[in-house]
Amino acid sequence: MPTACWWAYPMNGPAALHGPARPEWTCVACGDPWPCRTRKRQLKDLCRCDVRLLRNYLTPYLRDARVELVDVDLAEITERFLGWCDRPLDRPSAGDPPGGDGGGAAPEGEAGGRPALPG
Repeated sequence: MPTACWWAYPMNGPAALHGPARPEWTCVACGDPWPCRTRKRQLKDLCRCDVRLLRNYLTPYLRDARVELVDVDLAEITERFLGWCDRPLDRPSAGDPPGGDGGGAAPEGEAGGRPALPG
């Protein structure tokens, strides 16, 4: 089973453009709720569709978003950050804007200086 070394990617490049703008948690590149459709695609590629790895990667973001998005229901935040992980991306999750943002470059890292998760 292949493992993705997502923690080895630099915090710059095309993927960093689709990082979160905080505390509103919108994508800095397209303005959609983060993670946007492009970032989801990038993360699925980066994690090679390993749902557990993907959820482990997103959990610290989810924790921060739960604190910072005070006007959003916790169930909605959880769905937005983790609900899409085990579904094909052509099946929208509750947090996806209509139409999405169309696609993106291969992931190279995450904007915002998020620490690497231990394996």
